[in-house]
Amino acid sequence: MPVILDSANYDRWLDGTAGWELLQSFPSKRMDFYRVSRTVGNVKYSRPELIEPIEDRQRGVWMTVKMTEQMSQ
Repeated sequence: MPVILDSANYDRWLDGTAGWELLQSFPSKRMDFYRVSRTVGNVKYSRPELIEPIEDRQRGVWMTVKMTEQMSQ
């Protein structure tokens, strides 16, 4: 299962100083789901525009997550 980290914890996670305390559910209020192009699933392509939301729901099958930087409390 992938881990979604708060950006404040990236360095701790990558340098190995983080413990199990970071492995918790990421707040759904900070996520936004939207459809993206089918091309996202093809390893031949790597372009930033592939993760942009698409309007044509017939062509998009992959879902991606966009996280907000600040969590409202």
